[in-house]
Amino acid sequence: MKKSYISLLAIGMSLFGLIACDNFMDVHKEYVEDGETIYSPKVDLISFRAGEGRILFQCLLINSPNVKTVDVYWNDGLNKRSITVPSSTSDTVLIEEFLPNMEEKSYTFDVRTTDGYTHQSLKTTGSATSYGALFRSTLSNRRVDVGSTVEVGTDIQIQIPWGTAAENLLRNEIRYTAVAGGSTVIEVSPTESLTTITDAAPGSSFEYRSRFLPEPTAVDTFDMAWESLAIDPAIFFDRTTWTASVSDFADPVARVIDNNLTTYWHSSYPAAFAFPHWIIIDMKSVRDITRLEIYRRDGFITLKNIEYYVSDDPAHDALTWVKIGDVEFPNNVLPRMMTLEIPSPNPAHKKRYLKIVVPDSYAANTFTHIAEIYVYGSY
Repeated sequence: MKKSYISLLAIGMSLFGLIACDNFMDVHKEYVEDGETIYSPKVDLISFRAGEGRILFQCLLINSPNVKTVDVYWNDGLNKRSITVPSSTSDTVLIEEFLPNMEEKSYTFDVRTTDGYTHQSLKTTGSATSYGALFRSTLSNRRVDVGSTVEVGTDIQIQIPWGTAAENLLRNEIRYTAVAGGSTVIEVSPTESLTTITDAAPGSSFEYRSRFLPEPTAVDTFDMAWESLAIDPAIFFDRTTWTASVSDFADPVARVIDNNLTTYWHSSYPAAFAFPHWIIIDMKSVRDITRLEIYRRDGFITLKNIEYYVSDDPAHDALTWVKIGDVEFPNNVLPRMMTLEIPSPNPAHKKRYLKIVVPDSYAANTFTHIAEIYVYGSY
């Protein structure tokens, strides 16, 4: 009796196994009834890089000798580009090709390979953006202020101050004529706020433009048109070797040429000398002055009238002093600086010594102060 139960159990389990196996094969039936599906190898690495009206496609094939084409699809498969894989003895093949005439927008791409038996691979997906006129319309040359002509020792430099750089600015370029001859183009980093040029030919014109990169890995730059760059022709004279003498002082007169607007010369105080006060600056060589800038002590309005004279004789009472102009500050704390523009050239103004005369003041007594004197001109 026991043996009969065991036989029936074995038969039942066999029948269950046959039914189960039959159900298992049903799951795969649709995949194998027409034969096994064969896929071509997928690309190993892909990259899409933004450009101007185009996109650069790059991919790697590794150990895929039977792959004949790499097929790129976009716009939901409506567009396709098939790239023939070049023959190679290497196990690794780099594919690079531009997708041209791409409308300005972002794209999603599907990439498949096709082998010699027309089997296709599973897809690999990537994305990129094509840039064009719309992006260009958002760009403009980086702001640049008027450049300065600066004397440094015996050299003349052009100094160009820049405004804030846009985030996608790649670089600026400046074009001018060098002393050695010929047009020269230099590159300016977006982080540079002041560019100094030491080899410009006298009288050279200057132009600049900005170059933008829409994305860090983009293959094309967007170049702005060249624009004229204004350079102040008046030389900002180097005063580091200059000396000054003065009629009287409570604070040193050398402070008017120390390039520090927080320091100042103060006339004698409280036992003030009578007006006029005078300062004589030895410029160490003959200068043709075309502009003078004088700064008052910050927050004070005592300085009123200033007269300028030049001479080749340093004596304050010499008869050879020639007046070249004067300025008058308003009875306000602003403006702090007053400028005197002097027509040039004038042989009578080409002298070594500059005298500043203060004939009066807004103060109730006779004291005054000057923070700084900047001198511009030519040789």
